[in-house]
Amino acid sequence: TVAQIQAAITAILNNINYLRAQLAILIATEEPGSKAVPPHCRGIVFSNTLKVGSAGNEVKCLQALLNQDSATKVSSFGAGSSGNETTLFGGGTKAAVIKFQEKYASEVLMPSGLTTGTGILGPATRAKLNSMLVK
Repeated sequence: TVAQIQAAITAILNNINYLRAQLAILIATEEPGSKAVPPHCRGIVFSNTLKVGSAGNEVKCLQALLNQDSATKVSSFGAGSSGNETTLFGGGTKAAVIKFQEKYASEVLMPSGLTTGTGILGPATRAKLNSMLVK
C-alpha cells in the first residue's frame, strides 16, 4: 500500500541520516585540529541529542560554531555571543539551532520530512555540524 511504501521510505531516510552522522564522526576523529574549528571545539564530536536544558562542552562548541555565521548567531552580545559562549543550551541557542536547521534544510530537515527547524540536535543536524568541524 501507499502507507507501507511511505513508511519504508521514511525508514530508509532515517538510516541514511544515521549513516551520515556516523561518517561525520569518523572523519572528525581522523582529521582533528582543522583551522576553521573554533578553540571550544577541539576534540568535540557531536554524538548526543542536545536540546534546551542540555549542558556541557558540546553546547559551548555548538554556540561557537553557530556564532561563526551571522545568520545563525546565538546572541550579538552577552552570554552566548561570540567569545562569550556558555555550556548551557537555552532559548537563544534553540533559536540559533532552528535558524541553522532552516539554512541547511535540504541536508538537515528535508531528509526527515520536516519543513521547519525543531531546535533539537538530532542525527541529521549533528551530521551537518560534524561535517563543519573537519573543514
